[in-house]
Amino acid sequence: MKHQLVFGTLQLGLFAALLPGVAALLPGARPVSLLPGVTALRGPRSPRSSRLVGGLFDAIAQDPLGMLKNNLQQMSDQRVAQISHVMLRTDPAALAQRTKGECFELLSTWKEVIGDDPERFALCASERSECASKSRGGALGYNSRAQMSKQFNDIAFVEEAGRVYGPIETKDGLHLIYLHSCRGGDDFKKDVESQ
Repeated sequence: MKHQLVFGTLQLGLFAALLPGVAALLPGARPVSLLPGVTALRGPRSPRSSRLVGGLFDAIAQDPLGMLKNNLQQMSDQRVAQISHVMLRTDPAALAQRTKGECFELLSTWKEVIGDDPERFALCASERSECASKSRGGALGYNSRAQMSKQFNDIAFVEEAGRVYGPIETKDGLHLIYLHSCRGGDDFKKDVESQ
């Protein structure tokens, strides 16, 4: 039986005393120091979990302060953005049909035709998007910073609402994004008080 167990960051060392006992229960498990004063327990892993968990350890090791700042920003930013998107896949199967450059040109052309019209955007998404959200006109609903990729966050929480942005590239493909609104925190409180 393979054991896959990782304990997250340990502040104040409360769990540190338990690590040897827990490690004894899991053959091959060993404590790993992530940062000074931060210890995790790393056990034998399957190839899939090795990629997932190994990637996490690599990200922490490469830029621990950057990862901490990003996590704090995600936890402290209470805003939500309402967005829709049109996506063209860029996985190997999709790229057998057309190049990434052709996808970029298609999205750029569609962006010109759409302008900043939300109805045209929804129609384009319904007819052309390669995402399951096409049945909803590309609507992804309300999303927090933690629910979206960095590329989507850079638009949703920085740019002006009521406009089309892109094409942008994520691991899933190339996208056009329509930012309906961004609300929350102090903005949300002001909206509630004015009603």
